[in-house]
Amino acid sequence: MTYVLSKSDQALIRALEKGWTVDDNGVCRRCDSSPQKVTRSAYGYLVFRVLLTKRHWVFVHRLAALQRFGAESLFARGVVVRHLDNNKLNNSVSNIAVGSYRDNARDNPDAVNARRAQAAAAAFRTFNENEIRSILERVAGGESQRSVARDLGVSHHTIGNICRGCSYAEVTGKAYAARKSNAVGRKLTDEQARQLIIDYRTTDVSHSELVKRYGISKNAVSLLIQGRSYGLATAEVRARFINT
Repeated sequence: MTYVLSKSDQALIRALEKGWTVDDNGVCRRCDSSPQKVTRSAYGYLVFRVLLTKRHWVFVHRLAALQRFGAESLFARGVVVRHLDNNKLNNSVSNIAVGSYRDNARDNPDAVNARRAQAAAAAFRTFNENEIRSILERVAGGESQRSVARDLGVSHHTIGNICRGCSYAEVTGKAYAARKSNAVGRKLTDEQARQLIIDYRTTDVSHSELVKRYGISKNAVSLLIQGRSYGLATAEVRARFINT
């Protein structure tokens, strides 16, 4: 069977070919049987480096799985390496297995799976009309959105969206007012763009004043002055002031 391998998996095979192994107790050993120095990855797994065209990380638990189950089992689609006791540092032969993502999830403690299930349920939670009105009353009464969110088991973004009318507008009666200025997206004519450059170069007008005068955002003003927008239209005008 042909596999499309990542650089990490290529390094994994290279390590096994060069004599790196994992003993029955989960200790990674070099070709001379001396213990390999390992470190912990950002996700808590034991790793070490092997040189291909450059150095690549090798995961000890995947090396143990390759050694025990072979490439056909390890590199099959949808297969992951499992720590049966959910301890990422225990790479002993009795603790390493391969399986699906679902199998791997079953290895997690019940408390972890319960917490993840609650988070997933909260993401799809809906409120009825009375609950929405209660949320608005609590926030209007001075309770923080985070406090209400914690009490209801949802994110504070969910409560914020309700209060602003981004969601459940048919219940709250609020029309969502976008934070972005009405100026966003407005386009100037070429003549207005040239006049803006002249105003900026010949007077002491500030960026904020130009924003009000031309009805565009501060970022749009900056881009225009720098020549990063309306470049062709304003090139001649900007050239007049290039040495000023």
